[in-house]
Amino acid sequence: MTGVQTCALPISLKNLNLAFMEKILEFNFTKSIERPIAFIHINTSLDKKVNKKSIYTNYRVSLFKDVKISMIDKFVNHEKNDFFNNNIIDIFLDENSYLDHNILQESEDNFQFNHYKVDLETNAIYRGFLLNQKSKISRFNFEINLNKIDSDAQINGIYLGENDQILDHYIKTNHNFKKTYSFHYLKGILKDRSKGIFYASTIAKKGVKKIVAKQLNKNILLDNESSCFSRPELWIKADDVKCPHGSTTGQLDFDAIFYLQARGFSFIAAKEILLKAFIDEIFEKIVDENIKKIIKKIK
Repeated sequence: MTGVQTCALPISLKNLNLAFMEKILEFNFTKSIERPIAFIHINTSLDKKVNKKSIYTNYRVSLFKDVKISMIDKFVNHEKNDFFNNNIIDIFLDENSYLDHNILQESEDNFQFNHYKVDLETNAIYRGFLLNQKSKISRFNFEINLNKIDSDAQINGIYLGENDQILDHYIKTNHNFKKTYSFHYLKGILKDRSKGIFYASTIAKKGVKKIVAKQLNKNILLDNESSCFSRPELWIKADDVKCPHGSTTGQLDFDAIFYLQARGFSFIAAKEILLKAFIDEIFEKIVDENIKKIIKKIK
């Protein structure tokens, strides 16, 4: 997989969505809301004679100045199907607004392609969490635009692959102004013949100083046929920046498994303890405690 192919795919799929969808559903939040708001995307086949469908949605979420919202995006299907889902979600965060955004991909056996574009103004904060699993092919594209001073975006996530699943993640972050901040941290557990993809591209133009941009990806492969493509990428043309990035892919630590077995745990129990410790670091980054409890039950 080359960089050109990876970058071209989100644009072509977005154009396909726009070719079928003329209307945009808009949600404008002018005041803060204490309780989380849930967007549930449910796939169901109303016509039993049709077993394959394409679904396109396009909506925009805007938070006005000083507004704070917690939001859940959940993708599920009512019954097993091979639907092709192609969704566009644009998010605008005005000055001093805050969005806690939790994305849960729970739709089984179909094809999910979701395109998120997030624009942030002065002192706006975006906190994203992604749980990606169950689809045959699932692709999440994020375009983050840090447009004004002190705007801050983070995406933390977990992807759990099995069988022949392909779980794909592309994060493009544009630091368009000085003193802007980003941190993207995804972890994957892959077994059987599943494939995970992490491609993060952070861009800072000439003269955009004092930014902090971090990228981190860690993966555990549980079987010889599982695989991961990981590419954290920086395009920095400015001075006076902090831009650490890293990627690791490997197997479970068998010394740690042996240590736990020596203390009475079975081989399976030891593996479960290590895998739980591996992903709990990401779960602890979920901001809302009630949402954290819900998501932990899902996994």
